[in-house]
Amino acid sequence: MFKGHIVFDFDGTLFGNTPGIIRGWRLVLSELLGRDVTLEEVVAKSCPDPVRFMQAFGLDADKEEIKMYLSERWPELYSSPEFGEEIFEGIPKLLEELERREYGQYIWSAGYKKAITQTLKRYDLSKYFIDVKSVEDGLSKPHPQQLYDMLGDVPKNRVIVIGDSYTDINGAQNYGCPSIAALWNNKEKYKQLAQCGAQYFAHHPAECLDIVESYFATLR
Repeated sequence: MFKGHIVFDFDGTLFGNTPGIIRGWRLVLSELLGRDVTLEEVVAKSCPDPVRFMQAFGLDADKEEIKMYLSERWPELYSSPEFGEEIFEGIPKLLEELERREYGQYIWSAGYKKAITQTLKRYDLSKYFIDVKSVEDGLSKPHPQQLYDMLGDVPKNRVIVIGDSYTDINGAQNYGCPSIAALWNNKEKYKQLAQCGAQYFAHHPAECLDIVESYFATLR
């Protein structure tokens, strides 16, 4: 039986390569639209909600052919050093410690599952996660449906979401559990994520362990 359940965002929380992701989206969007999409366009319209991001380019992310294309194309890009992501310092140790201290761990991402699982396998991290939910698994965050699907009847006060975007923090609020704002990829997000309702803030992955342990100690 787990002491608690920790739900991680993927991009920007466990792994990061913002320039590579931007270059990847430029390539993907150029292919989908049949024109040269500039890096400046991608940056200007960037958004952690993939549906809104695609809509900004006049694309329907729910169309089956687009979903199929993206679910296959992103794993190809992630396998390349130019576009692939690197794990943040301190994440492997955090995952190891959370498992050792009997916390269940999950991934809740707006990315594509094949790319996520491929990256986890490359870093030998799949073993730490009970389940992975992605944009292909129904309503995406900040809607909480994927959390319900993943966690079932787990009491909400036994869940903590860790993420670096407003969709993570708002998603946790919509579900009814506390959240930790992951600031190690972008410390300037503090104000935005505080306004979204994040209860805790971590500037390095190692700080999450103390926050998690302190929070769950109050529930005993």
